[in-house]
Amino acid sequence: FVSASIYKLYVAYGIYQLIDDDKLALGDSLAKYGINNTVEHCLNIMLPVSDNPCAQELGRLYGWAKLDEMLQQNGYTSTVLNNYNSHSTVVRDKYTTAYDTALLLRRLYNGKLLSKSSTDAFITSLKASEIDYMLPSGLPDGTVVANKIGFLDEYQHDAGIIYSPKKNVLVVMLTKGWESAPASEASEAFEYLGGRIWEYIR
Repeated sequence: FVSASIYKLYVAYGIYQLIDDDKLALGDSLAKYGINNTVEHCLNIMLPVSDNPCAQELGRLYGWAKLDEMLQQNGYTSTVLNNYNSHSTVVRDKYTTAYDTALLLRRLYNGKLLSKSSTDAFITSLKASEIDYMLPSGLPDGTVVANKIGFLDEYQHDAGIIYSPKKNVLVVMLTKGWESAPASEASEAFEYLGGRIWEYIR
């Protein structure tokens, strides 16, 4: 699938890995990449509000080609984020699969993706999502969800972890083909799925 903003999960992974490897610090400035903010600030808005400029500059900081190589080496074999040519012009879309996305979230949830501090920060940012018209709309008020939504024209996605008193469930739903009113049509489907999942886990 065209990834839409789901790609920001992989960017966050790469940046947090650099931090864990002491190659980058949260307080480092992104000024030379065109953003007058710090790495920490961009991480804190890239996921909850799906900020595009921060995602693009964090991707540039890591290096899109290097990020793709790292992802391939770690088992995300169907994800391609480097959609730029040698002149830094966008020439295609970014792509991922439900399997790759679920693999990343499963490793994150199990503490096998990053250090504990980076894991906690990553999940906290996902729990702070301010876009709740997808899966969360079908869940009871107050349900904790650590998720990332992606939407781009006919593509409408949601991926994350639903927390409940009995069990936690990882859900990845990537969809396409929404043509007339993508956001409203897709939100009904996601709301329905969220409700059915809650019936299963409650």
